[in-house]
Amino acid sequence: MISINKDTKVLILPCAVIASGKTSLAKLLKNNFNIGHIQSDDIKAKRPAPIFVEKVMECFSTEGKNIVFADRNNHLLQHRLALSTAFKKKYPDGKILGLNWEYDQYSRDQMKKICCERVLMRGNEHQTLTPEKTPDFERIIQMFLKQRVPLNNILNSEDSYVDVVLNLNIDNQIQQNFDLVCKALGWKYP
Repeated sequence: MISINKDTKVLILPCAVIASGKTSLAKLLKNNFNIGHIQSDDIKAKRPAPIFVEKVMECFSTEGKNIVFADRNNHLLQHRLALSTAFKKKYPDGKILGLNWEYDQYSRDQMKKICCERVLMRGNEHQTLTPEKTPDFERIIQMFLKQRVPLNNILNSEDSYVDVVLNLNIDNQIQQNFDLVCKALGWKYP
Protein backbone atom coordinates (compact mmCIF):
# COMPACT_ATOMS: atom_id res chain seq x y z
CA MET A 1 0.00 0.00 0.00
CA ILE A 2 1.17 3.53 -0.74
CA SER A 3 0.97 6.05 2.08
CA ILE A 4 -0.66 9.15 0.61
CA ASN A 5 -2.61 12.14 1.82
CA LYS A 6 -4.91 14.49 -0.10
CA ASP A 7 -1.93 16.54 -1.39
CA THR A 8 0.35 13.67 -2.43
CA LYS A 9 1.09 13.48 -6.13
CA VAL A 10 0.80 9.94 -7.48
CA LEU A 11 1.78 8.68 -10.91
CA ILE A 12 0.06 5.43 -11.88
CA LEU A 13 2.47 3.74 -14.27
CA PRO A 14 1.17 0.63 -16.07
CA CYS A 15 3.39 -1.92 -17.75
CA ALA A 16 1.46 -4.12 -20.13
CA VAL A 17 0.81 -4.90 -23.76
CA ILE A 18 -2.03 -4.13 -26.13
CA ALA A 19 -5.51 -5.23 -24.97
CA SER A 20 -4.58 -5.92 -21.35
CA GLY A 21 -7.28 -3.67 -19.90
CA LYS A 22 -5.24 -0.55 -19.08
CA THR A 23 -7.68 1.97 -20.52
CA SER A 24 -10.73 0.26 -19.02
CA LEU A 25 -9.06 0.38 -15.61
CA ALA A 26 -8.01 4.02 -16.07
CA LYS A 27 -11.54 5.05 -17.06
CA LEU A 28 -13.05 3.24 -14.09
CA LEU A 29 -10.63 5.00 -11.73
CA LYS A 30 -11.28 8.35 -13.40
CA ASN A 31 -15.06 7.96 -13.24
CA ASN A 32 -15.04 6.95 -9.58
CA PHE A 33 -12.22 9.10 -8.18
CA ASN A 34 -11.75 11.91 -10.73
CA ILE A 35 -8.08 11.14 -11.35
CA GLY A 36 -6.20 12.42 -14.37
CA HIS A 37 -6.01 10.12 -17.38
CA ILE A 38 -3.65 10.70 -20.29
CA GLN A 39 -3.80 8.26 -23.21
CA SER A 40 -0.87 7.90 -25.56
CA ASP A 41 -3.26 6.84 -28.33
CA ASP A 42 -4.71 10.36 -28.33
CA ILE A 43 -1.34 11.84 -29.34
CA LYS A 44 -0.97 12.12 -33.09
CA ALA A 45 2.70 12.87 -33.69
CA LYS A 46 5.68 11.19 -35.33
CA ARG A 47 7.51 11.09 -32.00
CA PRO A 48 4.76 10.80 -29.40
CA ALA A 49 6.90 9.64 -26.43
CA PRO A 50 8.21 13.07 -25.29
CA ILE A 51 4.81 14.67 -25.89
CA PHE A 52 3.16 11.97 -23.80
CA VAL A 53 5.50 12.63 -20.87
CA GLU A 54 4.83 16.36 -21.21
CA LYS A 55 1.04 15.85 -21.21
CA VAL A 56 1.18 13.58 -18.16
CA MET A 57 3.16 16.22 -16.28
CA GLU A 58 0.80 18.99 -17.45
CA CYS A 59 -2.13 17.02 -16.07
CA PHE A 60 -0.67 17.41 -12.58
CA SER A 61 0.01 21.13 -12.92
CA THR A 62 -2.52 22.67 -15.32
CA GLU A 63 -5.44 20.34 -14.55
CA GLY A 64 -4.61 20.27 -10.86
CA LYS A 65 -4.79 16.48 -10.58
CA ASN A 66 -2.98 14.80 -7.71
CA ILE A 67 -3.21 11.37 -9.30
CA VAL A 68 -2.60 10.68 -13.00
CA PHE A 69 -2.85 7.40 -14.89
CA ALA A 70 -0.18 7.36 -17.66
CA ASP A 71 -2.12 5.20 -20.11
CA ARG A 72 0.46 3.68 -22.40
CA ASN A 73 1.89 0.17 -22.59
CA ASN A 74 5.15 1.37 -20.99
CA HIS A 75 6.53 -2.03 -21.93
CA LEU A 76 10.02 -0.64 -22.52
CA LEU A 77 12.40 0.38 -19.76
CA GLN A 78 13.17 3.73 -21.41
CA HIS A 79 9.47 4.68 -21.48
CA ARG A 80 9.09 4.04 -17.76
CA LEU A 81 12.37 5.77 -16.94
CA ALA A 82 11.40 8.91 -18.90
CA LEU A 83 8.07 9.19 -17.07
CA SER A 84 9.52 8.36 -13.65
CA THR A 85 12.43 10.77 -14.02
CA ALA A 86 10.21 13.67 -15.12
CA PHE A 87 7.76 12.97 -12.29
CA LYS A 88 10.36 12.62 -9.50
CA LYS A 89 12.24 15.70 -10.73
CA LYS A 90 9.13 17.84 -10.34
CA TYR A 91 7.61 15.97 -7.35
CA PRO A 92 10.48 14.41 -5.36
CA ASP A 93 8.07 13.44 -2.57
CA GLY A 94 5.50 12.10 -5.02
CA LYS A 95 4.73 8.39 -5.27
CA ILE A 96 4.78 6.08 -8.26
CA LEU A 97 2.45 3.10 -8.29
CA GLY A 98 3.59 0.63 -10.94
CA LEU A 99 0.95 -1.70 -12.36
CA ASN A 100 2.65 -4.74 -13.81
CA TRP A 101 0.36 -7.02 -15.80
CA GLU A 102 1.65 -10.56 -15.38
CA TYR A 103 1.56 -13.01 -18.27
CA ASP A 104 3.87 -15.71 -16.88
CA GLN A 105 1.22 -18.41 -16.86
CA TYR A 106 1.02 -18.21 -20.66
CA SER A 107 3.48 -18.74 -23.49
CA ARG A 108 4.07 -15.83 -25.85
CA ASP A 109 1.91 -17.55 -28.49
CA GLN A 110 -0.93 -17.99 -25.99
CA MET A 111 -0.65 -14.33 -24.98
CA LYS A 112 -0.73 -13.27 -28.60
CA LYS A 113 -3.93 -15.27 -29.09
CA ILE A 114 -5.55 -13.73 -25.98
CA CYS A 115 -4.61 -10.17 -27.01
CA CYS A 116 -5.70 -10.68 -30.62
CA GLU A 117 -9.07 -12.03 -29.49
CA ARG A 118 -9.54 -8.96 -27.30
CA VAL A 119 -8.67 -6.62 -30.16
CA LEU A 120 -11.21 -8.40 -32.36
CA MET A 121 -13.83 -8.22 -29.58
CA ARG A 122 -13.43 -4.48 -29.06
CA GLY A 123 -13.64 -3.93 -32.83
CA ASN A 124 -13.49 -0.26 -33.70
CA GLU A 125 -13.76 0.88 -30.06
CA HIS A 126 -10.17 2.12 -30.08
CA GLN A 127 -8.46 5.23 -31.41
CA THR A 128 -5.74 3.51 -33.41
CA LEU A 129 -5.38 -0.25 -33.15
CA THR A 130 -8.43 -1.86 -34.73
CA PRO A 131 -8.70 -4.76 -37.16
CA GLU A 132 -10.01 -2.33 -39.78
CA LYS A 133 -7.43 0.46 -39.37
CA THR A 134 -4.50 -1.86 -38.63
CA PRO A 135 -4.87 -5.14 -40.55
CA ASP A 136 -1.45 -6.34 -39.33
CA PHE A 137 -2.39 -5.89 -35.66
CA GLU A 138 -1.31 -9.48 -34.88
CA ARG A 139 2.27 -8.68 -35.91
CA ILE A 140 2.20 -5.53 -33.79
CA ILE A 141 0.97 -7.45 -30.75
CA GLN A 142 3.70 -10.04 -31.29
CA MET A 143 6.30 -7.25 -31.39
CA PHE A 144 5.03 -5.75 -28.11
CA LEU A 145 5.09 -9.15 -26.42
CA LYS A 146 8.63 -9.78 -27.60
CA GLN A 147 9.92 -6.35 -26.50
CA ARG A 148 8.14 -6.16 -23.13
CA VAL A 149 10.35 -5.96 -20.05
CA PRO A 150 8.30 -6.62 -16.89
CA LEU A 151 8.26 -3.79 -14.35
CA ASN A 152 10.56 -4.68 -11.46
CA ASN A 153 11.84 -1.96 -9.14
CA ILE A 154 14.39 -4.31 -7.57
CA LEU A 155 16.02 -5.93 -10.61
CA ASN A 156 15.73 -3.05 -13.13
CA SER A 157 17.61 0.12 -12.21
CA GLU A 158 15.37 2.00 -14.67
CA ASP A 159 12.37 1.09 -12.47
CA SER A 160 14.02 2.15 -9.20
CA TYR A 161 11.87 5.30 -8.91
CA VAL A 162 8.73 3.15 -8.65
CA ASP A 163 7.65 3.09 -5.00
CA VAL A 164 5.24 0.14 -5.16
CA VAL A 165 4.76 -2.52 -7.85
CA LEU A 166 1.29 -4.02 -7.94
CA ASN A 167 1.12 -7.20 -10.01
CA LEU A 168 -2.13 -7.63 -11.91
CA ASN A 169 -3.08 -10.85 -13.62
CA ILE A 170 -4.10 -10.73 -17.27
CA ASP A 171 -6.99 -13.07 -16.38
CA ASN A 172 -8.44 -10.67 -13.78
CA GLN A 173 -11.76 -9.03 -14.50
CA ILE A 174 -11.60 -5.22 -14.61
CA GLN A 175 -13.38 -5.02 -11.23
CA GLN A 176 -10.68 -7.20 -9.62
CA ASN A 177 -7.91 -4.90 -10.88
CA PHE A 178 -9.92 -1.84 -9.81
CA ASP A 179 -10.29 -3.29 -6.30
CA LEU A 180 -6.55 -4.06 -6.09
CA VAL A 181 -5.58 -0.52 -7.15
CA CYS A 182 -8.05 1.01 -4.69
CA LYS A 183 -6.60 -1.07 -1.86
CA ALA A 184 -3.03 -0.12 -2.87
CA LEU A 185 -3.99 3.56 -2.69
CA GLY A 186 -5.89 3.13 0.57
CA TRP A 187 -9.20 4.16 -1.02
CA LYS A 188 -12.63 3.02 -0.01
CA TYR A 189 -14.20 2.24 -3.33
CA PRO A 190 -17.86 2.55 -4.25
